[in-house]
Amino acid sequence: MKLQKTTRALSLIALLITLGSSWKMWSLYGQNMLWGKLPLWFFLGIWGAVFFYLLSQNADRPKQLLKYVLAASTGILLWAAFPPMPLIPLAFVAFLPLIYLESLLGTRPNGKTERFLPYLYLSFTLWNILTTYWVANSALIAGATAILINSFFMSVPWMLWRWTRKKSPGIGLFILPAY
Repeated sequence: MKLQKTTRALSLIALLITLGSSWKMWSLYGQNMLWGKLPLWFFLGIWGAVFFYLLSQNADRPKQLLKYVLAASTGILLWAAFPPMPLIPLAFVAFLPLIYLESLLGTRPNGKTERFLPYLYLSFTLWNILTTYWVANSALIAGATAILINSFFMSVPWMLWRWTRKKSPGIGLFILPAY
């Protein structure tokens, strides 16, 4: 119960960050000035509100919480490996949380396996926000569209890998770099 209240409070704080940054962006827009890093806070606020809301809805299910944390950690590790950060070798391990997450996905009562795409999308959206927020300085809608569509495109190879792995279990991780 305490975790649920904490994550809801964090979701509210993230929404306040979104509102504050959007207000500042609007006032700068009226003065014909660039926004600098404000789109980063705007997009992170939206992402954080969604992320913490999802955590609050699953506060009583530790395995589900772990899945969301693994998805977020991939996004953070990929960002940390992105230039100009000095941690480029992290790129070699950044996808390990997603690979582990895929192995955690279970089978539903109806016999179908749990969906992987929501976790992929959450992860790649965070990475895209952290690395390409600056595109929104030209136009907010263009920046948001670039982030959302690119996140989907980055998820497609992972979905193909998962499909191939189900159809040909012997291939495993060897086929992932091919996608």
